[in-house]
Amino acid sequence: MVSESGPQRLADLLARGAYDAVALGHHDLSLDPATLRAVVSALARRGMPVIATNLTCQPSRKTLCDVIRPHLMLRRGARSLGLVATPCRSCLAGSAPPPRRAPAVTGPAA
Repeated sequence: MVSESGPQRLADLLARGAYDAVALGHHDLSLDPATLRAVVSALARRGMPVIATNLTCQPSRKTLCDVIRPHLMLRRGARSLGLVATPCRSCLAGSAPPPRRAPAVTGPAA
């Protein structure tokens, strides 16, 4: 169980690392919905985009999925970089069972 301050501490740590974005992986998707929402919200408050390209959400999870982006375009000088992140369903098999009604992984990495 993640403590109440855990998501904010994680977001603070990642912000110090000056990451451009954070990709959700199979361990993140196995968190209980409240913890996952707290982590994603803490990252959003720090201005750090959360990416999961092949994530689909049920309408009841809309508030969480409104914050998660399918991709991100960055400019570095004269170059544009496209970021995508596709957690795969087969990777989820090795992690804790996903919470009920959680975001689901679909698409090319399934």
